[in-house]
Amino acid sequence: MTENYAGAGPVDDAPGPGIVPFRALRAGEIVIGAMRFVLANPVPVLLASLVLALPTAVVRGIGVASASVDPFVVVMFDGLVPALLMLALAPPATAMVLATLRTAVLDRRPVVLGEAWEAARPRLGALYGLTLAVTGVVVVFMLLAGGAVLLSVSPSSAAAGAVLTVLVLAAYPVMLWMTVRFVLAPVALVLETLPVGAALRRSVHLVRGSWWRCLGTLLLAGLPAALVLLVASFVATLLSQVYGPPAFVAIGIPILAIAQAAIFGFGVGVIGLLHRDQHIRQEERAAAFGAVAGLER
Repeated sequence: MTENYAGAGPVDDAPGPGIVPFRALRAGEIVIGAMRFVLANPVPVLLASLVLALPTAVVRGIGVASASVDPFVVVMFDGLVPALLMLALAPPATAMVLATLRTAVLDRRPVVLGEAWEAARPRLGALYGLTLAVTGVVVVFMLLAGGAVLLSVSPSSAAAGAVLTVLVLAAYPVMLWMTVRFVLAPVALVLETLPVGAALRRSVHLVRGSWWRCLGTLLLAGLPAALVLLVASFVATLLSQVYGPPAFVAIGIPILAIAQAAIFGFGVGVIGLLHRDQHIRQEERAAAFGAVAGLER
């Protein structure tokens, strides 16, 4: 027996009615399960994800259609504005997709968009808090990296710049390590209704002892996501080159938006199923330790 997803009660280890069996999953099963999740719930998943993907694709499409080489325009339309949209729109999209995933794991019953929103809405404040905390860490890291570049090109501070550059390069593995350790925090926050600090600690607890496995699962999931984005980008670029910017705006941007929405929903599904998988594995490990301790008494 293992605990139901997000603590809903005990269930058997036999295959359940949802998109994946109620047992620990292999990496490939997590990836395939996330694909099934998107295909089985296209309306709530894609519409929720389009809340983020469509404005981002439109902004980037405007930048591409303008064909501007002005660094300010490039930074605005390909960097700053999409990042701000991500900060503002990713939390509700993530919460709605995770709310849909919970039902998809427990039952194949279709989820309507309003139901997903009602389940996600109470967790939005905490999810924004988590997003801001993570964004703050990333911004500090980027400022340090930018400072290293500026110092390294300045003759008067080249030595200090070199030292800072080494420190920044050394920080990349640390950032990767922290990213994997905290990757399950949004799921814990939404589905286990934990506050921000507890969700971060919960993610660390679930990943402990399985860091490489979690990283491998995320990398494996990145392959189909990259393929979808590559195909969509190729089609959009081809339309732009053959038929000009109007075709790119009319057809290319929607193609990119739908592809990005599918990738976003798929990615959230992956971390949601990975959270569930690690939850089951931790319980099995604890039960095994408990059994050994009982035998030793």
